[in-house]
Amino acid sequence: IDYEFDENNSLGFSTSMLISPRANTQNNVNSITDVFGSNKVLDSTFITDNQKVDETINLAFTLDYVNKFKKQGEKLLISAHHTNYDFSSFQNVDTDYLFPDESLIRTNKFQTFSSQEVKLLTGQIDYELPLSGSGSFEAGVKISNINSNSILSQYDFNNGTRALDLQNSDTFLYDETNYAVYSSYSKDWNKWSLKLGLRTELTDIKGNSISSNTINDTKYEKFFPSLHLLHTINDKNDIYFNYNKRIYRPRYSQLNPFKYFLNDNTYMTGDPNLQPQIDDVFTLGYTFNQKYTLEAYYRYESNPLLEITFQDNTENILKIINTNIDRNISYGLDFTTYTKVLNDWNLSVYASLFYTEGQFIAEESNNAVLVKDKWSFRTSPKLSGL
Repeated sequence: IDYEFDENNSLGFSTSMLISPRANTQNNVNSITDVFGSNKVLDSTFITDNQKVDETINLAFTLDYVNKFKKQGEKLLISAHHTNYDFSSFQNVDTDYLFPDESLIRTNKFQTFSSQEVKLLTGQIDYELPLSGSGSFEAGVKISNINSNSILSQYDFNNGTRALDLQNSDTFLYDETNYAVYSSYSKDWNKWSLKLGLRTELTDIKGNSISSNTINDTKYEKFFPSLHLLHTINDKNDIYFNYNKRIYRPRYSQLNPFKYFLNDNTYMTGDPNLQPQIDDVFTLGYTFNQKYTLEAYYRYESNPLLEITFQDNTENILKIINTNIDRNISYGLDFTTYTKVLNDWNLSVYASLFYTEGQFIAEESNNAVLVKDKWSFRTSPKLSGL
């Protein structure tokens, strides 16, 4: 909904709503696991039946105000946003343990109820000012607050009686406030185009695990510069260089320290001390004949967020852990085109040759530093007709 007070002032309201009821999200997984001894002879088998149902409600509301000044292109934008996210999940897990002859050893059953409620509030002010000589200046401030309440309750069964498993149940409270200030300057002249930007963020985080009475306080300040430089060689050929520093924050579910069991021997867990991933990306590109683009890039990822599976041979447990690894490096060459090959046919091609290298500490292997690297090639040609 948009309302114009006059030619220079307007107010807008928008909303996005997602409601996914339990009736439409039922999921039933039956898995069979064979266990072999060191002599590769079948020792036992366990069959797990996991019945799971979820419910999601996500309501988002945005209010925008725009004020246009007398100078052409100069304007002030004010925005407020609220998101209310409510997710709940219930699972029932039954496991039968069998000898090689399929006779029953024992059975085990547990149930898990989890829920997460997230409230997001943001306020933002932006200012845009055209400058003489095809230049422009933009600046703004943004404040965001995220409040999350996550609950995990696990129930075990003993002789058919359900009881709360206090060791694997918890409530995790998370509060994050982010303050951002940013500005950019752009200018075009002759056959050149330049854009410079800088964003500064201050983040204050508090996480509280109720069952363990553990409180994690984290504060960090980050700077994110950006640069875009373009040179137009002629009407059909351009060369450009980009640099961007970006941040990827962990999802709230990745911060929960819960042990969420998928079966008796496998659980997923988060880490309230996860650090944000910071990427530095350099790109050198060339567009020729207005149809073909060739890009060389280099990306350095600090504290990449990754989900890693560890096998604990002492506890006979598979742990799926959300963690930060040391770093990732990737570089490569990308080629893209979209061109007409016949009167009514178009060809689009994306091809990439690239190298990736990741380094992390293997906690279950005496904290050994492991490096994984690989050269890869991928392509996706597509021919489409009218």
